[in-house]
Order: sequence, then C-alpha cells, then structure tokens
Amino acid sequence: MKKILLILLIMLFVFPLVGCNEIEKDNCLISSYMIDNLDSEQMLSSESLFAYEISISDNVCLQIIYVWDNLLRRELRNDLIQIYDAISNEDKDVTIEFGEKIIINDKEISFTESSELSLFVLKSIFLTETKMNCKELRDNLNSMIIRLETLEEFGDSEVIAIQTITKERTNLKFYENRKIIYVNNLSDIK
Repeated sequence: MKKILLILLIMLFVFPLVGCNEIEKDNCLISSYMIDNLDSEQMLSSESLFAYEISISDNVCLQIIYVWDNLLRRELRNDLIQIYDAISNEDKDVTIEFGEKIIINDKEISFTESSELSLFVLKSIFLTETKMNCKELRDNLNSMIIRLETLEEFGDSEVIAIQTITKERTNLKFYENRKIIYVNNLSDIK
C-alpha cells in the first residue's frame, strides 16, 4: 500500500513535468520524505554508506537518495544548513553551482563540508548547476534539515529519502530504472 502511494506521489510530481517547458534544462525540484519502517528494514540492516535509485522516462530524471546512517544524517544536515543560510528568502530564482567551490548567484559562499561523504551526497542531490526559486528551495531544504535531525544515541533507526527531479541526468551513475544501488565505497561510484 505504501509503495502504491509513493508511486502515485511520484507520478503527481513527474507527469506535470513531461512535455512542458516550465522546467528548463538546468532546473530541478528537490524534496524529502521519510520511508516506512517495513520498507526500510533492508537499508537499516545494511552496512552501506547510503543507497540510491534513478528512473528516467520522457526526458525526466527522478533520483532518490536514501540516507539512514546516523552520522551521515548529522553531517549532511550541517552541510545543508550552510546552503540554506546562504540563500535569500526572496521570491526569485537562485542559481547554485557545485564544483571545487559552492557558488550561489555568482558569489562564492563560505562552506566547510562535514565530511567527504556528506559533500558527495550533497553534490549528488543537486546538479552541477541548479536553478530554483529561492523560497521554494529554502522551504524544501528546511523540511530536509528537520527530517535529517537525529541524536547520536538514537542510532540508525529511520531512512530519509531525498528526491531530485530534473530534465537532465543527475551526478550518480545510472544502472537501470528503479534499481536500488547500495553504495559501500565512494571510490566505486566516483
């Protein structure tokens, strides 16, 4: 039942994008949600760093990154807070470039990654160049930051799904539609 609901939600987000010109090539939609405990048991018992799946149809790429490791959740949350704080709360477009440095609207921001892994996941959520509405991005990042919040003593007890919808390929390697890839070593996918 939960999987059917998830598929319906994805279709609700993806189908309006197909065939319309509202989302340009370098634009994307980023959101997050919690995974049901029954669907997340395999991930929680895994010793992988994180997992992801990608599906591509009609020039729309849907990428979902699954994060459950308590330390990675805290580190990714800290990295997202730095991005969130650097984005204005205005109703206008913002362009974020991820390279050696993080540049927001042609201005380098002060950014210190929490770890190599958290930076890799952060860069995987966004495109090399991402264009979004400031308010929408801040709202989505705020929700993501809240979902990622955890305490060390809670351990790995929840799986957070971070979804990116775009008209171009994301930074992670594509294998086949809807196949969940468990990442055990960053060097395997860099």
